[in-house]
Amino acid sequence: MTDCYIAALDKNVILNVNIKDVNIPNNTQSILYVKEDNSINENPQEIPLTFIKKESNGKNYDMKLDLKKSLDADLNEKSGIVNINNEKKTYILSFRTNSSNLDYEYMPSTNKPYKKESSSGLSGGSIVAIILPCIAALLAVLGLAFFLSKSSGGAAAASTIPMENMSNTIGVNSSTNVVSK
Repeated sequence: MTDCYIAALDKNVILNVNIKDVNIPNNTQSILYVKEDNSINENPQEIPLTFIKKESNGKNYDMKLDLKKSLDADLNEKSGIVNINNEKKTYILSFRTNSSNLDYEYMPSTNKPYKKESSSGLSGGSIVAIILPCIAALLAVLGLAFFLSKSSGGAAAASTIPMENMSNTIGVNSSTNVVSK
């Protein structure tokens, strides 16, 4: 891979590379092996990455590195392995002059997905779950009251009051009328 350079160095590290003789399918996963600049005796760090095709002819790619920790390294002449059609291919990065030093600081607070803080109040769903049963109970009580008032009011209107012992004098009942004669 020739003419490599660091294209982006923010939340993700993206390397731009040119590949001459191999066509790597878009979104192919790979591993890049890198040693820190000050780690002579350590094993190389395995960095997962994804090849992203930039041109239809397959010559220009972005390599999106999936870093989970900070990295201070020179990426020139670092190698990696990519699996193309079930065949493992080794590649070596060849950077432009003085453009291969990577000083990346991993910040988990900016690389994590956003999490909403919990609130101390009731949610909208909780409020609806409280109000709807209250409204249903109120409607049931009003419906029952209407039904009972209609059925008892009709029975009272249908009954007849006997008029035989009533007098024309207001306030005097029939027993008083009989005693005075």
